[in-house]
Amino acid sequence: MRQMPHPVVIITTLDCPRRRRPRADPANGMQKRSPSSPLSSSSHEDDDDDRIPVPPPHWTAADVTDSRLSADAKNGNGRLRLRPIPRAMTVSSFTSLSLRPREKVLFNIALPSRTYHAIFSSGRFNAHVLAGDEHGARLADLFTKGYGLGVGGAAEEETDSGGLGVLAGLERYGVEVLGKREWDAEWDAAAAARDDGYGGAGRGRCGMMRYTAPLLRGRGVMHVLKCDLYAPGYLDNAPPECRERSSSAARFIGGDQEHDNFCIMLGDVTEVVHGDGSGSNIALAYADGAYRMPGEQILRHAVALPKR
Repeated sequence: MRQMPHPVVIITTLDCPRRRRPRADPANGMQKRSPSSPLSSSSHEDDDDDRIPVPPPHWTAADVTDSRLSADAKNGNGRLRLRPIPRAMTVSSFTSLSLRPREKVLFNIALPSRTYHAIFSSGRFNAHVLAGDEHGARLADLFTKGYGLGVGGAAEEETDSGGLGVLAGLERYGVEVLGKREWDAEWDAAAAARDDGYGGAGRGRCGMMRYTAPLLRGRGVMHVLKCDLYAPGYLDNAPPECRERSSSAARFIGGDQEHDNFCIMLGDVTEVVHGDGSGSNIALAYADGAYRMPGEQILRHAVALPKR
């Protein structure tokens, strides 16, 4: 299999804090707050809010810091609060599943994975098709080293990421990150509405909450496929917290079977965003432990239209 070329794409999505539900107090029928997550027990938390966003179990202390570094991430009392943070990963298992009646794509995620949890929490992801040149290869290589290394592979420094987390610093590679204003506004609207579950401004099919995913634009990015998570009833290996009654994903994801060490993610393509047209017009590939540029054309395939 090493000799078989595979398309290389970067998947970006948002990892949303969980909204802690008040617990019912049987003594007086009033709502009583649930205990704080260990990571969220901080003087910065807003103890006056009925539903306090708390870190999901897979978040690290660094994730909490990135979440609170988001611009204007304060509540009415001026205290720092949690916001969604970007996740990104490079995959070489991306493929088209169908073109009609609506384009669908799929890719594989090895578990455990924070991006895996993030896609279920936000309901959307963007697949960045990379140019088959040096720019595309360097961009792809940034997101193969894990979240503890940051952009460029160096150890993360204690700097203000502007709420972009793992995507901070991409401007050094001629790439800008779009969508932050939109996902911040969606998160704020959900908080203001006191929505049940994760909250969320946009509901897709099956009532799942959906947030704008980070979009990368610049050198090395050919196209971006904006996707909604496609999760029919037979997809039963969602993260445990996505099966809880408080989760929007639980409305159509059931089952409690043992997990595999991988998960196949499916997406509905809702929009295709084209790049600037620079660089190669054939996507980047990966084979035999290296990124590959497209070769010469051998034979052009003549598509025969079906007879009617």
